[in-house]
Amino acid sequence: MRSVACLMLAGTLVACGDARPLQPPDGRPPVVQVLARNLRLEPGEANAIRIAYQPATPTTFVRPDFDDVGARVSVCALPSVEAPIDDASCERDLPNGVRHPVPAPGARALAIVSHSAAAVRLELFIEFDEAGRRLAFHLPEIAAPADRRACADNACNPLFEVIPTRGGAFSAAARWEGPDAVFVLLQGSVRGRAQTATGIPYREPARAEGASPLDLSTRLTARDEYALVLRHPDAGPAEALRNVVIEAGWP
Repeated sequence: MRSVACLMLAGTLVACGDARPLQPPDGRPPVVQVLARNLRLEPGEANAIRIAYQPATPTTFVRPDFDDVGARVSVCALPSVEAPIDDASCERDLPNGVRHPVPAPGARALAIVSHSAAAVRLELFIEFDEAGRRLAFHLPEIAAPADRRACADNACNPLFEVIPTRGGAFSAAARWEGPDAVFVLLQGSVRGRAQTATGIPYREPARAEGASPLDLSTRLTARDEYALVLRHPDAGPAEALRNVVIEAGWP
């Protein structure tokens, strides 16, 4: 008999190999969590960070962690990622570090808006019952690193993860305005910054570097952590990447 191993992540049982996760006994869709780290959120609706996703039920849970304890941040449910923001659909002044329910019937996207006077550094967790794992992230800007050494090991650039991991086909595309960039899928303990701790580089199942647009494709295994990253090259012009759109499909 062939022996197999399964993995429990974020309270969801992931089936072995490339199989889909087991359906919960209550018949609910699987729960997925999206992690976005190192987001820079400038004040105003025009600078909102927008995230398209595929929920199966009307309520989404959002947990923002921002570096300014006095920051004022809202989350707004949208019918599409490019739809105008309607104040009536917004949950204002989200508490820092608290998992907050956002009623979003019919929503297919979220806008994160800052009402603070200055830019906010944001880490965002989004949890929902999944109808699919096709996601898009619209970022007004990815700032150039002021100190490349201080930004080593993804300390400054945005990175995106989907939990739990499943085995299967992965694809992603990125487009932006500005200088060349590195678009890479990292494999390893990226959230734990293992490269800093051990000196061992992450594996890179897929990587592209150069001018916009860039594409990635590979296959994931269910046992590993993966992070999707768009960043500046280790050397080159210190200019911001503007009007960034990252689209990805996780298995």
